Amino acid sequence: MMDKACFPLPMKIILLLTAALFIVSCESQDPAPAPEKPDPLAQIRAIRADQVKFLNRKMGVVKQLNKLVAASQLDPNGEMKNVLQEKQQALIDLQTITSTHPSLQKLNEELSFWKSNQQSGRISNRDFEVEQANVKIIEIATKIDTLSKELPAIREAKDRIGRSEKEIASLRRSLAAKTPEGQALVKELTEIEAALSATQ
Repeated sequence: MMDKACFPLPMKIILLLTAALFIVSCESQDPAPAPEKPDPLAQIRAIRADQVKFLNRKMGVVKQLNKLVAASQLDPNGEMKNVLQEKQQALIDLQTITSTHPSLQKLNEELSFWKSNQQSGRISNRDFEVEQANVKIIEIATKIDTLSKELPAIREAKDRIGRSEKEIASLRRSLAAKTPEGQALVKELTEIEAALSATQ
């Protein structure tokens, strides 16, 4: 036979559970506050800050690699010197084309004029003048960029610069890899470049 003293216990539990459910169902049915949306500008600023950090680290490692290659005489055949000269010549050619092409020459003069206006507006705190100059600078820079892409001589010079830069980066790594210190720097540079790619 069931002990009478134990019988009310399950009833008490049922009553407590029923009361708890009743209290919960009577609570305010206000919707839960929406989770805060991430601020896109804050995210962009954080990404840019990371990019700047990685770019600064990359520049530091590249400088160390250059010093190592030069100081350790890892380039007895002067391969790096030759590639650097090729890049320098391509830069000179590009500068010559952009400064002598009639249309580009005119646009560069206009750009210089508006940059001067922008500077004087800032010094004199004339916001309208600065704003007007900003609009013109963007407009002229866009025209210069468009025209530059259309000129075969400029495209060819930029291609040469790009090829030289890739060759310099590759040669720097292969020369540095001849020493343990260089191998460590190349590894660090590879990691930085991977981190940079992840932020783009």
